[in-house]
Amino acid sequence: MEFPITDLLDVEESLEWIERHFHPEGVHCPRCQAPVAEARIFRRTKRSGLTVYRCKRCGRTYNVYTGTVFEQHHLTPPQVVLLLRGIAKGASSRILAAELGIDYGSITRRC
Repeated sequence: MEFPITDLLDVEESLEWIERHFHPEGVHCPRCQAPVAEARIFRRTKRSGLTVYRCKRCGRTYNVYTGTVFEQHHLTPPQVVLLLRGIAKGASSRILAAELGIDYGSITRRC
């Protein structure tokens, strides 16, 4: 897996990378499997800046992290991509937390 760091520092590029690798068949509702095209934008998260969708079929809310190890984490898309890059390169959790400016517990909890 390649991590083109200069491209992935951009929020939109990082988000596209996450969608491509975590949801290869597209983002969809975790409950009824309706595609994101059949959802409405519900809100935008403050800390991570993610778009939260509400499914028009069943009413479930979800985002690009739903169903992944990053669910319930408040990391930005660039932080997620750079964290995965660091893990792939064998960096320690403490170093990654320091480099990304996040709490060490955020890395060790479910990640």
